Amino acid sequence: MEEDKLMFGIIKMVLTIGILWTVIAFTWVPFTTTVEKTRLVNKTKQSVNNIYTHITEGVKKHYEK
Repeated sequence: MEEDKLMFGIIKMVLTIGILWTVIAFTWVPFTTTVEKTRLVNKTKQSVNNIYTHITEGVKKHYEK
């Protein structure tokens, strides 16, 4: 009896992982194309670069005084 429960649990887990893997695979492509279309990555990089530049300029000005 215990072995049957264990086997059923393993089969259930494998099927669940397989279904989740398939769902993620089909939803991943629209997600990545949406990110690429909106250029969110480039905007984020630009924002981080602007913040970094602003901070480094502020530090340089502080130490120049």
